[in-house]
Amino acid sequence: MRRSAHTLFLILLIGLFAAQPAVAYEYPLSPDAVRDAYFLGKANPSRRETFFSKYTVHFARPKTGPYVSLIRVITPYAYVAQRAARLQNLRAPDAQQQFYGKPIALRVRVHIALTPSYGWQMRSSNGGIALRSPDFWRNFRVRLIQRGTTIQPIAARGMPDYSFAGEGSSSVLVGADINVQYNPANVRSAPATIVVQAPDGQQVAATVDLSKLR
Repeated sequence: MRRSAHTLFLILLIGLFAAQPAVAYEYPLSPDAVRDAYFLGKANPSRRETFFSKYTVHFARPKTGPYVSLIRVITPYAYVAQRAARLQNLRAPDAQQQFYGKPIALRVRVHIALTPSYGWQMRSSNGGIALRSPDFWRNFRVRLIQRGTTIQPIAARGMPDYSFAGEGSSSVLVGADINVQYNPANVRSAPATIVVQAPDGQQVAATVDLSKLR
């Protein structure tokens, strides 16, 4: 009788763990993972916001210099969810065809905001005033580190961010987004640290545990 009760307990315990959703970093994505990511992307915005909040780290504004406001890790799973949210006509079978078995990079997004001390205007070499280059983001260094090793990126690009001061006014450079891509096969399901170093030497770092993210 005692043995039967013990066996029943083990069966229930195994069933409990089997019912738990996978929450670890996964690559390549399985068909089930693509499907789950698709339906997450099609879920209500508040659910998506809650999901992506776990992948995003925000920072306080520095006293001087440029403002690295956030770092976001976009795993292949999160990328599929992101694309599903943006592509309104994408259906579940289309998502399987588009993403399953296809290479999907792990991405790191960094947002930089200009500040009064690091603005869209700057001193020129002759002592005058010059406009800051929209490619200023190239002066920032982004590193992804796991277990003491820096993982080399496979691609990096930036996109300047502009804003209008008012009706009839011209656009003004206010910041930029940096998107760095990595080979997901080189990234482990373990804690990873992203370090962003600004041209003035200031740096911020964010650690995310990929063993707890999909």
